Amino acid sequence: MSDEVIIKTKYCNPNMSFGSPDGCDEVTLKLPKSEVVKLQSSVVSQYKPVPDIDYSVAAQFWGLAFTTTFFLWLFAKGIGEILKHVRNA
Repeated sequence: MSDEVIIKTKYCNPNMSFGSPDGCDEVTLKLPKSEVVKLQSSVVSQYKPVPDIDYSVAAQFWGLAFTTTFFLWLFAKGIGEILKHVRNA
């Protein structure tokens, strides 16, 4: 049993009734130490600071997306008008 890591936690779901009336149940997870080492090596960092938003870059991206969408709509509208005139001719 020394080659296992035991993790105990309490899982609660207020919408379901598990082992107790408050909807909580004890959960025990047993992992081999080899798997725990793999998990620990896969975790790079627990604390990853969120970078500040560069609003000038966001504004450029939004402008490009809006302009592209508008011109694609305008192009489709123009093609639709041409097809309408050809169909009615």
